[in-house]
Amino acid sequence: MADASVKTTPEKSANEDRIKRWLRILIAFVALLVTITSFLENYASTQKATCSRRAKEYTAASTAHRTRGMLEVTFANYLIREYDELMDQASSLKYKNRPLESGAFITAAQTIAKESPLLAPPYTTFDERGWRQSTQFSRYDVDTWVITSTLFSERSEAAAKVAEAWNNKGDNYKAALVVFAVVLFLLALASLIGGCVRWLFLMVGLGLATLVSLAVLLNTLTPIPNIPDAALQRYAQGYGYAWQGQYQEAILAYSQALQIYPNYANALARRGRAYFYIQPPDYRRALQDLEAASRLEGNNYGIFWSLGWGYYLIGDYAKSIEASQKSLNLNSKVCSPAFNIAIARLAMGKASEAEKAYEAAIARCEKIVKEFRTVGLEAPYTLWDEMEGGVQDIENLLCATHQKHCYPDREQHDVSRIVNREAILPIGEKYLKRIKEALTALEYYNTTNVQPTGAKFDPLVFANKFYNETDKFQSYVERNRFPYRGDSIYALWNYFNVKPGMQTVWKVYRDGVEKPDLRYVGKWDLQVNGGAEKKIDSWFVMAPGRYDVEVYGDGELLSTGTFEISQKETLTFPPPLNIRPPSAPVSVGALLFYDDFANNDHGWWTGNANTDASRRTEAKIEKGEYIVLSHKQGTAWRVTCADCGNLDNGYFEVSTRYVSGATNYGYGLILRGDAGMDHGYLFSLTADGSFRIAKDVTDTVVSLVPWTNDPIIQTQGVNRLGVLARGDAFEFFINGKSVARVSDASLTRGYFGLYVGTAELAIAFSQVRVWAIR
Repeated sequence: MADASVKTTPEKSANEDRIKRWLRILIAFVALLVTITSFLENYASTQKATCSRRAKEYTAASTAHRTRGMLEVTFANYLIREYDELMDQASSLKYKNRPLESGAFITAAQTIAKESPLLAPPYTTFDERGWRQSTQFSRYDVDTWVITSTLFSERSEAAAKVAEAWNNKGDNYKAALVVFAVVLFLLALASLIGGCVRWLFLMVGLGLATLVSLAVLLNTLTPIPNIPDAALQRYAQGYGYAWQGQYQEAILAYSQALQIYPNYANALARRGRAYFYIQPPDYRRALQDLEAASRLEGNNYGIFWSLGWGYYLIGDYAKSIEASQKSLNLNSKVCSPAFNIAIARLAMGKASEAEKAYEAAIARCEKIVKEFRTVGLEAPYTLWDEMEGGVQDIENLLCATHQKHCYPDREQHDVSRIVNREAILPIGEKYLKRIKEALTALEYYNTTNVQPTGAKFDPLVFANKFYNETDKFQSYVERNRFPYRGDSIYALWNYFNVKPGMQTVWKVYRDGVEKPDLRYVGKWDLQVNGGAEKKIDSWFVMAPGRYDVEVYGDGELLSTGTFEISQKETLTFPPPLNIRPPSAPVSVGALLFYDDFANNDHGWWTGNANTDASRRTEAKIEKGEYIVLSHKQGTAWRVTCADCGNLDNGYFEVSTRYVSGATNYGYGLILRGDAGMDHGYLFSLTADGSFRIAKDVTDTVVSLVPWTNDPIIQTQGVNRLGVLARGDAFEFFINGKSVARVSDASLTRGYFGLYVGTAELAIAFSQVRVWAIR
């Protein structure tokens, strides 16, 4: 008799067939999902490749426009320097009464001007003589390459982000395909077995298929974040405005980009930075934008770098350190955020922590440079800017807290939350020098460890040179403010204990930014001790502005100095209208020349061409007096000024005061001298009460009025000398008294000046005046 438990009834057989039929349908449906998912994965892969290729094309286009544009800008800047040099030569030749040669240089300059749009409107304006008045270098940069290169760069970044999004979609599709393969395997097993295991496999397979199908559907429906090109274009225009310092216009352009695409992180970040620079700065909006940008792109080190700086500016030093540290964690090739941390700790009054932070920042910069150089590359140029930025930040802080290192337009911020101000000054000054030396040593010696050289330099003073009619150097004209004439400017200083072969590096900054074309590097080839001069402007014409000069020896900062170049070709100001001769009975007209020696704007000689190596000062301006003390033995020293020529007729006055030295040697006033002061009429008095009138026409002094004693002369006080000159007629006054009249036609025109008749005789001159005569 057969076992009924193993019999297959028709009903069971039909049920099994139905299950297997549905399993086959499910397998076919899953296979269809696999096909669809494979298609989607292939499509995502294709889109990724297309966008990646487009990103590379945009990157190449951006690089090409940048490179080509910067070459054009470099060439144009070279032409600007050539143009200025030619016009400077033309001006010098015209001054020397050589009009033909001057005209040739002007023609050459005009020819050069045709070679670049930068030397034409709207970028450059000229005065009626052809001198360049102003040049909009940043506008030329923007029109030449900045906007176009930035647009291509943003398109590249946007395309790269789209490619990354498609890549993520593709990866999700690949993961779905793996899961679908597992589902097919489970369904296949379910078709081969029965019982509870079949239903387990079937339920797991159906559950997985359902979840993966929903995931594929969600992945497919998720939009690709694609910034519209119109937003990219507005961003590039905003970047161009910011490049030119037009931050309000930049903010408007960035805002228009954000209206088109609100989640444009770059536009948010740039708009936030622009708020730092408007006047007055809007730190609240700046931080709002930067914080929003950081939420959109949490791995962008630049955003956190700016955030750290923004928090510092509002005095939230803890947040500044936190954001700056995050920036450092995201990018190991930057060191500026490390300087942000250091200055934040300094502002918090934590002196020892600030010192440690500064040393860590310097060490980080050194590490970056060495890593690049190890593989045969130079560090990014921005690294040097970052170290310079660390210097600027300290100077800004010291200006705000101690009025040190201040100059017009220096960046200012709220320092009300700063504590322990007494610690800020010494630490700030220490690390100003430390960072400057580290930067120089790192650039030239691959280290930030600077050892003292033992050399000592006096503070730098600055001067033009004064030449006579035959181009012979006569004297220095020391100033801290120069007219914009294109004249060469020299640094003068005394030095001690300088070892031969010491490498010197000269850096010149204009309005806080270094001028690389004025940097000089060379070996010391002078004596161990002495005095020296250094031509600052090379062969370039230096534009108006404030200039800071630094000189380094083997990396050690040895000396600094500061001067200014005016916007105008003359430093003189209209003289007062109500000043009349205080003593002499002379009828005068307009005041033609006026100097109370508050400065050296008129350009008086302050050094002798024949002084010894110590460059001892021959003359100096101090407390409203021009003090002359010649060290050259056996001769007088005669001086004039850059503005003292071509005043041949008039009434001339000067106050004199005996300071020290011989009492029987003359000092006084010179009229109608040549540019070298070798010739002229001499009106002299002595400290023991005598005066003389003489002329020097043939290098021999001839008395017109011999030495004469006169009680009007104050032997222990101030004496006022006056000369009324009209053609060949002269009248001489001492303290308002007419002491002599002379007629002489030997000299008809020239410079007026002052003189001291022997070595080691110190005389103070003041209140120099020249009036027209009625």
